Amino acid sequence: MNSKDLLNSSKTMDVCLSGTVNEVIMLFMVGIERPQDNNTAWGIIVPVFEELGYGCVSAADEQGEVLYRAKEVILLMAEEVIANGHMLSTLNTGFVDYRAEYPAFTEWLAIEVPVEGLKGKQNVSTSPYLNHF
Repeated sequence: MNSKDLLNSSKTMDVCLSGTVNEVIMLFMVGIERPQDNNTAWGIIVPVFEELGYGCVSAADEQGEVLYRAKEVILLMAEEVIANGHMLSTLNTGFVDYRAEYPAFTEWLAIEVPVEGLKGKQNVSTSPYLNHF
């Protein structure tokens, strides 16, 4: 499964008691910056990637594109993180309040992104309750 397939996926997480994962979903905090005028795009930032030295930003021309663009940039950056040998599970911080650190981003969303196709390349779990393979 590639990032385009994951981007269009709408499945939910299914974890069995035995510890097997049918789908792995990670939660990412996404900051939204409203446009200053009609000629400015909606700004998007995913600060958790900065923990590994990456800047994860995007933009959307219309408000209706924000969620799609956010999910798209998360998947692209996740692929880059994996390609550079980092463990994606290090970004599994859950809900974090970034408002004080990023005051220009006045709206914040918690977005669930299915990453099992990407995680399969590393063969590790993102859940702290499941053992690494």
